[in-house]
Amino acid sequence: MSKLYYSLFATLLLSGIYALRSDIETYVSEIWVGKSFGYVYKACTTNGWFNFLFALTLICLFATIGKNVYHSKGNTLRCISCSFSIVYLLTNNHWIFPKLFFIDTDYGSLLIILLIAILILDITALAREYLSLGNSNANGTYADDKKGYCMDGVYCELRETGWDNYVSNLLSLMPKSRLKKESLAIGISGNWGSGKTSFLKSMQKQMDADYRVVSFNPWTCTDKEQIISQFFALMSNQTEDNNGSLQDAIQKYRDIVLDADIHPSLTFLAKILPLNKREDTLESLKDKIEETIATDDSKPFAIFIDDLDRLEGNELFEVLRLIRITANFRNVVFIVAYDRDYICNVLNESKNIKRAEEYIQKIFHLEVSLPKFEDETLLDVFMEEIVRIAALNESNASILKRSIRQLLDADGLSFTEYVPNFRQARRFANVFAVNLKSIISHTKDFVTKDFVGIELLHFAFPDIHRTLMYKPMTLLKQRPVTLSKARLLVYESDNNSPCDRLLKRLFPNDSETEKSSREIRSQISFANYFCYRLPKNVIGATEFDMLMIENDVDEVRKNIQDWSQKEDSRNSLYEHFRSYYMHGYQEVKVIRNYMCALLEFLPWLTKKGITEIMSERYWIRTGVDINDLQKQIISLFEYYIRKGACLKNINYLLSAIYYAYPEDYEPDERALDLLEEGQLIMLAGKSLAKYIEMNGKPSPNEISDKNSSFNRFLKSGCYVRCYYLEGGEYVGTDTNLMRHELIKQYEGTKADMDMFQEFIYPYLIKTDNPAEEEYEAQSIKNDIYSIFDSYTLFEKFVRGTFCMNEDIEKRLEYIRNL
Repeated sequence: MSKLYYSLFATLLLSGIYALRSDIETYVSEIWVGKSFGYVYKACTTNGWFNFLFALTLICLFATIGKNVYHSKGNTLRCISCSFSIVYLLTNNHWIFPKLFFIDTDYGSLLIILLIAILILDITALAREYLSLGNSNANGTYADDKKGYCMDGVYCELRETGWDNYVSNLLSLMPKSRLKKESLAIGISGNWGSGKTSFLKSMQKQMDADYRVVSFNPWTCTDKEQIISQFFALMSNQTEDNNGSLQDAIQKYRDIVLDADIHPSLTFLAKILPLNKREDTLESLKDKIEETIATDDSKPFAIFIDDLDRLEGNELFEVLRLIRITANFRNVVFIVAYDRDYICNVLNESKNIKRAEEYIQKIFHLEVSLPKFEDETLLDVFMEEIVRIAALNESNASILKRSIRQLLDADGLSFTEYVPNFRQARRFANVFAVNLKSIISHTKDFVTKDFVGIELLHFAFPDIHRTLMYKPMTLLKQRPVTLSKARLLVYESDNNSPCDRLLKRLFPNDSETEKSSREIRSQISFANYFCYRLPKNVIGATEFDMLMIENDVDEVRKNIQDWSQKEDSRNSLYEHFRSYYMHGYQEVKVIRNYMCALLEFLPWLTKKGITEIMSERYWIRTGVDINDLQKQIISLFEYYIRKGACLKNINYLLSAIYYAYPEDYEPDERALDLLEEGQLIMLAGKSLAKYIEMNGKPSPNEISDKNSSFNRFLKSGCYVRCYYLEGGEYVGTDTNLMRHELIKQYEGTKADMDMFQEFIYPYLIKTDNPAEEEYEAQSIKNDIYSIFDSYTLFEKFVRGTFCMNEDIEKRLEYIRNL
């Protein structure tokens, strides 16, 4: 829509220029708003084509605005402004526009119609937002629940679990006539995540009309007393018509149970003291409760207990006793979900019940073990959630599923070996979607099948994934003999566990030679699957690292040139230069490539950027041939100086290389200087000579003039030469690497007195205020030292550059006294 609108607008503009071609000169000389409207009016009346395009442009403009308004959340202020505009248009009769050519109306009426349409759309958007908010609050859920990650609480609303038929068959075994005679306990057994909660919700949905449904969560209670109290409180709340006598009986029954179980000493006193003898016994209260709740017209109680496997020994035992003994009233059915293995282990360890399985059989009349899910079923659940969460289109979803099949169809791999149930499939979909978006955001250079395999390892075997991430060679090996690419990784093991089979699939030990560098087996792309890269870092750490070990310097230059063409690549390169550690700087090749890359990248750097890259960088070269390294570094600098580009940045870089620490200052890992001071002075001198060769020799006064480009160039060669103690702190003094070459270049110039007057003027005190003289004198001293290092060299430069006379000698003495 936007491209069409821009094209239409451009065509309209050209048509207007054509319609007004005879008035363009007049229009340019008399531009003002009134004239503009006048020319629009003239264009509309004299050119039907422009009239049509202008009307169509207005309609498209308002259509675009209307679309945005309709999909927005509404804006009251916009409604008010539209209303004001309509009122204004209705009261304004002085329209300059002609009537539209295709309908009998003018542009004023068209604008009113369009503004009213936008107002209606805006009010509709506000109403839609208000109604959607009310519905979400009423239902207790929000639209985002169906867009974001999948959670257990909303899962059965998002996907059909398929339990309905199974539940219907189970409920058919529970005739209500049977419940009038006894209590029934049904156990729903399944491993963690096998769908027990979804199964219970499906049962609740089907039993809600014919049963008094009670959801009891004992794992929210902290002790046995709370378990008993909360259970009977929930049951009392579900009595029909708030039966007061029944609620009173349940209350008394609960109190007796608590006294007998929690306070046995009080129960003993109640039996031996006649005054405290109870009128109601546990048995009589139970009979009274059963008679009330088990009448012919009474709905049975359906008590759902989930997550029994969250309880510890005492709480678990109390709930089981509640089901079997304490609350086994007639017309009550318990539906309990649990992990059978967990329950047996807890009973055995905490209550020393050796035959725990038989004990569970006595508790539950019917025990349902949830079936194992088919491989295809769980894969469908996983893919459905991935498509929903990651918003994959049909094509990408098909590619992803095909990649999973390619990975699993070999070596007898099964999806359920790694993702065994519904809950795990949902959890895997959640984390897979996050990591999929992450890897796509920082690189497109990966193989989907490999990524799926790595994520399966990450999800099912996190320890193995961690080992591959940090110490891959603990598990993997290199087989350069049988493989054409020496850097391909393989996995060797005689085990046949799911983890081993997946590793063998990802890192096969065979003679394959057609392996792409993108595959996980290649060391060069290994980091793609294990290292998160920020979206702005479009150049991966692995790519930069491989460039640093490149043998050919020209290849380094070529890569930096290519990467420097785009802004996002330049930003990424800058971050790599700042953070790259270069393997402890123990390889000549790595340090050489780093400096070559940095020199090639200099046109894109500022002084601040160079300082940040070189800040506190320690050139550790233990075991390195220093002479060979320095020769290669000098050769690189000479190459770029001869090119004559970025000479100022080259000086900044030379200044940043040298760290002259004081003798008694020993930082951790004391840096060996990359180049010696004499070598730095030599290279900076060549930089100055190249500058003069390219630009001609500047006049001497340009050396001292702070505003001249030559003065700024000379100061680019300043660096901290040495430190000295002042007031208990180390203070650095500046020197200039080009000072000797500067003297050499101007030696024998024999400039006249007029030129000297211009040269010396910036170094003279110009204030008559004694309080300001000291400050200005210090400033002059700093200016001289920043270029000449000392007054001695400054005087040497003057004597070699100018024709000496008595006036010049006096000036030198004056400056010397400052």
